[in-house]
Amino acid sequence: MSSRSKDFSISPRMIIIPAGEFVMGSPDGEGKPDEHPARKVVIEDPFEVSIAPVTRAAFAAFMTATDHKMDSGAYVWDGRMWDYDPSKS
Repeated sequence: MSSRSKDFSISPRMIIIPAGEFVMGSPDGEGKPDEHPARKVVIEDPFEVSIAPVTRAAFAAFMTATDHKMDSGAYVWDGRMWDYDPSKS
């Protein structure tokens, strides 16, 4: 079930991730190396997440509406690895 956030008059469509627990990771003999070991994850409090990716335009609108200031620099994929680039945002 998706909804609009109850805390804001304007927000993207959201879905509630309930509190609870689940097993994250692959069983032995399955999956990729970085999917091991399988382990229990506990979500202590429910939270909301957008049902769609956040666009750069939507993020810019959020930054403007909240008067939020952001430090410069971001991690950028260079085709081989993530590397910090102070000129990116």
